[in-house]
Amino acid sequence: MKSMHSFVRTSRGVSRRGYTLVEALVAAGLLAIVAAASTSMLVMIARMTESTRLRSTTGESAALAMNWMIQDLQEAASASVPLSYQLRIFYPSLDAADYYDRFVVDTSSWVEFVRADAAGVPSSSGGYLFRKTNSGSSRRICSDVSSFTAALVTANAVRLTLQVRRTHGSQSSTVTVSQHVVFLTNR
Repeated sequence: MKSMHSFVRTSRGVSRRGYTLVEALVAAGLLAIVAAASTSMLVMIARMTESTRLRSTTGESAALAMNWMIQDLQEAASASVPLSYQLRIFYPSLDAADYYDRFVVDTSSWVEFVRADAAGVPSSSGGYLFRKTNSGSSRRICSDVSSFTAALVTANAVRLTLQVRRTHGSQSSTVTVSQHVVFLTNR
């Protein structure tokens, strides 16, 4: 088997085993090229992973908030939109046997979704979506809200649009979800 080392003959005629300076420089240059390419590839993979994670969490947040609104709306007896960024949902009244009377609206039993600031104060430029109830409870269901609109389409249908924008470092992701929700279709 042949050795990888070169034989160098010195001026005295004695041969030595070792690498020449040219071989060492070529090897160092190749190593530098491979290291630079690997580093560049790893940086690109890290950016793509972060971008995908950001897009995923933004979409998940918007979808969860939209699903919560849809579930509340599907049981509604009535809905109103006092402001374009505020949706109030009223439920049917309970009869004496504690069954819903879908033909009678209980205006004292409601849930409200509203775009608000961090403290829950309604604001058209707020960055949060809150779910509030007639009992006074309030819960933040989505952050990084850049837009929320609700519009009555018919007496028993609402168009909801929610836009969430998240930024992390130099990466940003915007997700818009829109849904046409029909409630009390069994009247």
